[in-house]
Amino acid sequence: MGSVTLRVPDELLNRINQLSLTSGRTKSYLINQAISEHISELEDLYLSEMRLMEIRARRNNTYSINEVENELGLAD
Repeated sequence: MGSVTLRVPDELLNRINQLSLTSGRTKSYLINQAISEHISELEDLYLSEMRLMEIRARRNNTYSINEVENELGLAD
């Protein structure tokens, strides 16, 4: 496992310390969890933005729900 050194504001460090005491988890665990969750959210955000740009540039086809239902034979 790699390591990273970073500076955080005192207020954030105090919150991490308090949560560590309250939860019984290590600071490393809490920071890893926070980074992992945030990275996942950022990945989703950037993928969504990329797809939206592709749609706006008309590089991808889009279909209405009715078109999909008709294609799959699910239309009423």
